[in-house]
Amino acid sequence: MFRNLTFRRQLSLAITAGVVLIVLLSSLISTWQGDRVIRRSLIEQGESAAQSLASQSALALLYGSPDNVAKAITATLNFPDVTRVELYYPNGDALLAQDRAGKAVPPLGLPSVAVSVATLVGETDDAWRFLAPVSSHAEESPYQVETTGPQVFGYVSVVQSKSTLVRQRWQIVLANVVIALVCSILLLLGISVLVGRLTRPLASLSLAMRRAERGESDVQAEQGGPRDVAEMAQVFNSMIKVLLEREQALRESRLRYRDVVDNVREVIFQTDESGRLAFLNPAWQEITGLQVEQMMWRDLVSVFYPLDQPVVDEWQRRLKSGENGSCRYAARLERRDGSIRWVEATQRVRYGKHGEYVGTAGTLDDITERKRSEEELEAYRLRLEELVAERTAALQAANGELEAFSYSVSHDLRAPLRAIDGFSRLVREDYGDRLDDNGRDLLQRIVQATGRMGLLIEGMLVLSRVSRGELRRQHLSLSEMARCALQDLQQGDPERQVEIVLQPDLTADGDPALIRAVLDNLLGNAWKFSSKCGQARIEVGETSSRGKSAFYVRDNGAGFDMNYASKLFGAFQRLHLAREFEGTGIGLATVYRIIQRHGGEIWAEAAPGQGATFYFTLPDVVAAS
Repeated sequence: MFRNLTFRRQLSLAITAGVVLIVLLSSLISTWQGDRVIRRSLIEQGESAAQSLASQSALALLYGSPDNVAKAITATLNFPDVTRVELYYPNGDALLAQDRAGKAVPPLGLPSVAVSVATLVGETDDAWRFLAPVSSHAEESPYQVETTGPQVFGYVSVVQSKSTLVRQRWQIVLANVVIALVCSILLLLGISVLVGRLTRPLASLSLAMRRAERGESDVQAEQGGPRDVAEMAQVFNSMIKVLLEREQALRESRLRYRDVVDNVREVIFQTDESGRLAFLNPAWQEITGLQVEQMMWRDLVSVFYPLDQPVVDEWQRRLKSGENGSCRYAARLERRDGSIRWVEATQRVRYGKHGEYVGTAGTLDDITERKRSEEELEAYRLRLEELVAERTAALQAANGELEAFSYSVSHDLRAPLRAIDGFSRLVREDYGDRLDDNGRDLLQRIVQATGRMGLLIEGMLVLSRVSRGELRRQHLSLSEMARCALQDLQQGDPERQVEIVLQPDLTADGDPALIRAVLDNLLGNAWKFSSKCGQARIEVGETSSRGKSAFYVRDNGAGFDMNYASKLFGAFQRLHLAREFEGTGIGLATVYRIIQRHGGEIWAEAAPGQGATFYFTLPDVVAAS
């Protein structure tokens, strides 16, 4: 209803409602403020009456004689609106209770409120109740050591009616209503004149807007009336000018866009909701040799090579069903001359104003040359795979030869060694008493040399086995494996006293047998090279070294010179003399190859006479063995 009125009527009604609302609010605020002032004044009057009566009631309460305060009570009841006066002893007993007519009335009771001055202690819809203490203030003496407080003889209760407040409140309301009506009438008369002056130029501006809406291009609004309305007309004229300029720029932009679309080398296309071609740029003719007009409103799937049409059709189904918002696929097109061209199609869904599917838009990029390159690369890849297969076969043959060599070492070399060792022991047992000391020493050296040769052969076989075979990776408890290895060492040499420090909950991923071999070798070396210490100590734990987390095995044994650290992990390399510490030089080489097969690292830190620490890492991902 209000929307169907003219702007002038709407403005007049809105301003009238606003003025009336403002006047009513002003009247309410004025009435509320006046009521607060009157209320505060009447409360102060009641407190003053109660305090005045309290100052004259001390003797009456002291001697229990109402006559001593009769005049003061009469004077208090003569105060405007005072309807009741009561005197109470401190224990709550009433000395007197008297109404405005001077008659005794039942006391209301002493409120349980502690007061030191006259105070409002109760309020009903038609009255206030004030309470004031009756006390004596003794004069201070210079001979008193302590100051005594005032003595309370009782309390005075004064009840004051709200009749004056109600009467004055209505007087204020009536006065404010009259003033509001007069102000409203005067304001509405002024607003009526102002609205008429304001809306006439607006009506003229509205007419110009309707002309512009009908499509007239030479529309100009008259600039007149109040300054704001004149500025609105000026802004409207500027807006019409800008719109004309933007329309011209839009036409030029469309021409430029058309020029780009017509000259780009990629095919640009659009389909409708049924999948038919609704737009094609001239690049289509360059790629296929077919006229654009011949292809319009044909199904997109039908323009592709028959063998690729199922793939294209599946993508159109996904786009239309909403499974995909965009896609990219490669397919073939058959040119007019019968040759085949590869294209890469990129499509996205087009939506209408209400979010509904209205088709797709996309491009077709000629990738024939790229496909040829990919085919050549595929041929090269296949040839490379053949070469790898040949090299793999050669490597397998080499591994077979290595296994044969290992078998030969294990059987052909060990048999003569066993014979030498056996015959040497027989000579020592049967003919030892016939040999002199030099002969027995030479015989002992032969036995020791054959034993050491057997250990070297065993080390070579272990080193060979470490480099072959498949890694069986599991999640391992290094703490438990180290504990078992140390327990075996202790059982083999129960007389030794070694302090063991083993960090709990050490875990890693690796081949159980190979990692046990790592710990056996490292802990065996620590046990061996700390054998000459008075208080041997071996530690196993995890720490940060070289910026990474690493496990370590540490001892306080013989140590070594770091200048020779590069020889540590070579086969048959020893940094100590055989007479000091026995060994073959194979153990650390075995450890190095195991850690390397797991994709980890191993290094050492040591000093002569200060022990050695071997660090190693076991990454989560197993490196190619």
